[in-house]
Amino acid sequence: MFSLTKWRNGLVLFLAIIVTGNVAAQTRMRLWVIHPDDYPVTIAARSFAAEVGKRSSGRIQIDVIGTDIIRDQAEAQKMVRDGKLEMGEFNLAALSELVPSMKALNLPFLFSDSQHMFKLLDGEMGKTFEKRLADVGFVNLGWYDGGARSFYCAGAKLAGPRDFKGLRIRVIGSEVFMEMAAHLGAKPVSIPYKDVGAAFEKKEIDCAENNLPSFVSSGHYKHAKHMLLTDHMVLPEALIINTATWAKLSKEDQAMFSVKGANLPP
Repeated sequence: MFSLTKWRNGLVLFLAIIVTGNVAAQTRMRLWVIHPDDYPVTIAARSFAAEVGKRSSGRIQIDVIGTDIIRDQAEAQKMVRDGKLEMGEFNLAALSELVPSMKALNLPFLFSDSQHMFKLLDGEMGKTFEKRLADVGFVNLGWYDGGARSFYCAGAKLAGPRDFKGLRIRVIGSEVFMEMAAHLGAKPVSIPYKDVGAAFEKKEIDCAENNLPSFVSSGHYKHAKHMLLTDHMVLPEALIINTATWAKLSKEDQAMFSVKGANLPP
């Protein structure tokens, strides 16, 4: 005998199963970037997340997060390696702490410009380092341009290498960067990127080095009025996903991630 109550209850149960199935099928990830919201790499990361969401019909959602959630690059990198964070966009200075042979890519004046850098990293050299990243639990989805770096100072005017003697210069806490500052006669100071502005204000550092977009977007220009345009380093960056997270993706989704990660600017 037909029962409206049973029919209604059955429909509710059916809809609940559908909703639960859709929720269960959705994969949510976090992608960490060190740069401010208006920085080109952050914009590219959000574009990547949007494209993945679109191509997967909303099945895969990627939340782009920054230093307000995870303070510095070393912490975020460790979280990706440990599987506590799915993805991150890291520079090679940070990644070379896990893959020491990559420190060679951080040497000053190694790349003449971004085009030279991409030509090498998109070839056999890049494939070699991608294999080494895989050995430490990272899958590289694409190389990014970290920009040409120069020096800028508060108070001190730089005209050449001899002017660095005795200055406290904030550098990335990697061996190559620390030694570069020391060889210039300066005192290398390693502090998180997020704290550089405050360090200038407190007069804990005299100078820093970074690319022009970071100099502007971070607000460092408010403290450092003098710059020496050296373009001493074109620092590559990489879009990384944890290997366990990668292994859970279907072959089709892996192909989508690889294509979108490798072909988004910058």
